[in-house]
Amino acid sequence: MDQTLVKDQTKGENTIMAEIEFYETDGHGRLDMLGTCHSGISANISIIVYGWWGGPGFLLYDRTAGQTHIFRVAPDGSLTELRKWSNWQHKWDIIVPGQWDNSTGTDLLFYDREAGEGEFYGLNDYGGMEWGIRTRGWQRTWDAIVPGFWSSVFPYTDLLFYDRSAGHADVHSTLRKGRLRFLKRFDIGTNWDLIIPGIFAGEPFGLYTDMLLYDRSAGVGEFHASSDLGLIQIDDFVLHKRYDNWRHTWDIIVPGYFAAGSDDPYHGEMASCTDLLFYDRSAGEGEFYNIQINEPEFRFLHRSRRYRRSWSLIVPGEWNGEEFTNLLFCDSSA
Repeated sequence: MDQTLVKDQTKGENTIMAEIEFYETDGHGRLDMLGTCHSGISANISIIVYGWWGGPGFLLYDRTAGQTHIFRVAPDGSLTELRKWSNWQHKWDIIVPGQWDNSTGTDLLFYDREAGEGEFYGLNDYGGMEWGIRTRGWQRTWDAIVPGFWSSVFPYTDLLFYDRSAGHADVHSTLRKGRLRFLKRFDIGTNWDLIIPGIFAGEPFGLYTDMLLYDRSAGVGEFHASSDLGLIQIDDFVLHKRYDNWRHTWDIIVPGYFAAGSDDPYHGEMASCTDLLFYDRSAGEGEFYNIQINEPEFRFLHRSRRYRRSWSLIVPGEWNGEEFTNLLFCDSSA
């Protein structure tokens, strides 16, 4: 397939389209472009989800048009379109990847805030949907749904639902095909703009997913560790570290494996902390940090002042099979 992802046959000369670029990271916070720029994408792309469908890929969702595309990505950054749907609902606010069955591809959860509904779907290696289940009666106030592991219901992905207006984080385990089982509610506050899952504490807290909470207006970042009782289910979110001097202008924070000389938290035998990329759109800057379990502070890796000021989405993934996390950048104003 050529570098044009989604062609719009009706676009005029002044129509704004989007572009996608892939980058590989070198373990020191520097980026090298992977393949070429992919252009001709609808500027209305609101959600991009990394997944595995017979190989690493991603899903594009255009809420305005009700269109969805699933692509597989080759190690050189070239793309193969697996599926295209033009009749999807225009109402999905959040799409979450996970595993909720024995499907061969990444499964998906779709959340419709207005209707208070969630739909789980199992996908195969070619992006085809093999099963689906709809659940009504969900809260209409979830601002974020975060995948992670907080129970012993393996291998299925658990979910954290955050209601900013109430300051609640509700943790659920999921049984087969997306049947939710409530675990615990935590009062974490109403001020958080971003919730980033990762491994940020390690022992003695346990092996469950931790959280980074970011309050943009206050310039505050808090790391909360997931404690457990014998790996049965989550016991508590414990404040591990708090920072009061962060920028007020971070638009996106991306978790991944970006630092040389540390163990991969998902593939290594020893669990080190998840690394982070911070992106400031107004400044056109990106900063990489490594966080080691036994170190009290961030380990600064690299700052670049040459980022586009128009990246709308940054998605981590493993597209080229190399050691460090790759990044997909989407510019909706190209």
